[in-house]
Amino acid sequence: MKLDRKGVAIRAALGAYLKPRLAQDAAPKELTAILNANKSPKAIAQAVAKLCKPRLAADMEIEPEELVEIIEASEQTVEPEEEQKVAGDSDEEAIISLLREAGVSEDIIAKIAASLAPSAAMDEDSEDKDDKKEKDKVDKPAMDAAIRLAADAATKKAAENFRAVREAEQAVRPLIGDVVAMDSAEDVYRTALEQSGVDIDGVHPSAFPSLVKMAISQKDNKRPVIAQDSDSISEFEKAFPTAGKLKRGF
Repeated sequence: MKLDRKGVAIRAALGAYLKPRLAQDAAPKELTAILNANKSPKAIAQAVAKLCKPRLAADMEIEPEELVEIIEASEQTVEPEEEQKVAGDSDEEAIISLLREAGVSEDIIAKIAASLAPSAAMDEDSEDKDDKKEKDKVDKPAMDAAIRLAADAATKKAAENFRAVREAEQAVRPLIGDVVAMDSAEDVYRTALEQSGVDIDGVHPSAFPSLVKMAISQKDNKRPVIAQDSDSISEFEKAFPTAGKLKRGF
């Protein structure tokens, strides 16, 4: 079964993620079948992980949670096909809008727009079939490029978020121990600070990591120091009154 635009974006993102991790350095051809057979991000991630586990290169791993994040991010970069056009919008405007939503740089967007220019110059009311074929030739490469760029942006964003969450979990462990899985590093830091009784009302999230370090430092300073028991010292002196006068050697 042919994939829709969202499926194509997910397949491209998964392919980019899997390529450096597989021994044969190529995304598996079964991705299309997996996407057709599974609908939820979790089910897709589990199927992909099961398929690729025996094919992993040395010292490589696949994190199902990271796959889920990549899939969800890819879905968000592509609007459903029935919603792709807004009244009055052209195909070119829809493509440019998709690129901007994916966070693609303006330089790349300009190049895509330039490739669409010949299409925009055509007479839309023309009945000439040759013109229509030429327009389709221009639109398809541009749309494919938009999907690839959006998928790459989604993959990069999901990977960065995954790393940030793992780093945050490591950072707060001395403060509150292991935390349950959370969607963002900001949530991890906020939870740790709130559980530690730190007032973060009105505090910008960028300051959370520093506050966590400060809370850990304060926690370490509060650890009790074991003091000598004066009563036990007195009992020792009574039992051995000459202990302090003993000398080494002869």
